[in-house]
Amino acid sequence: MAQRRTDLDALRSFAMLLGVALHASTSFFAVPWPVHDTRRSDLLPLFYALVHGFRMPLFFLLSGYFTMLVYRRRGLKTLLEQRFTRIFLPLVIAASTIVPLDTALKGFAHRVIRPEPAVAEILSGDESAVRRRLATEGAAGTKDAFYGRTPLGWATMQGDPAIVAAVLDAGADASEHDGSGNTALHVVAFFGHDAAGRVLLERGADPLAQNVVGRLPGAIMALPAAGVIQAFVSTILQRHEVIDSHLIELEAIRESQGEVASQDAVREVPRQRCPDEADQSPDLPGAEPPS
Repeated sequence: MAQRRTDLDALRSFAMLLGVALHASTSFFAVPWPVHDTRRSDLLPLFYALVHGFRMPLFFLLSGYFTMLVYRRRGLKTLLEQRFTRIFLPLVIAASTIVPLDTALKGFAHRVIRPEPAVAEILSGDESAVRRRLATEGAAGTKDAFYGRTPLGWATMQGDPAIVAAVLDAGADASEHDGSGNTALHVVAFFGHDAAGRVLLERGADPLAQNVVGRLPGAIMALPAAGVIQAFVSTILQRHEVIDSHLIELEAIRESQGEVASQDAVREVPRQRCPDEADQSPDLPGAEPPS
């Protein structure tokens, strides 16, 4: 019988336990969550982003590995039986017990802690209501009392480009950042809201802004949103026109170095000697002398 991969079992268990800490941390910073502590932390959002960045991809990787392992060792029939008992049945039980209870608790929490009208209008996607609400001077920079997020913070989290544009039109600063140094671009990059990212870039958001740990918005991107990446590159090239010429010069240098290296490699290839050719070179240590 094949030996069980206890190391990967331990890795999977560790990632599962990280999920407990991950979700518990959301009670201590400004993110929509049913339960919030009276205290706030500027470091826990970084912990959340760090764990969230690798935990789920790790689960998918391990799942694929173990699926193929069982398939090759025991066959398709055993694999399907195992997946049915270990995945499908727990899914059905959880969907009929845990999920309804979780939904009820969330509904109770949202009824007790109602979002402020401005927040509710942003999350609902009501553009006209948002524009009317933020028409008052200074309203675009006011943080809500409970979560401590600005209208732009809520709009970028919600991801509707029209709402993001409405908040920016009301005077919001596209380069504003939270306690962890994350800008609006960090938020849309994390959630994969590429359309909202384009709006921010068009309004002057800096794609080179770093948070407190030195990460750029593109470095914490949750999904490979090609639109955001393309917008980042386009904006950087527009702001730093000299980059284009430098890239051309660098490519020319690389090509010239490649030609020189290939020529040197040709020179360094030793000429194959004929068997009867006299060896004019001095003997090397450990080499057999010519006969």
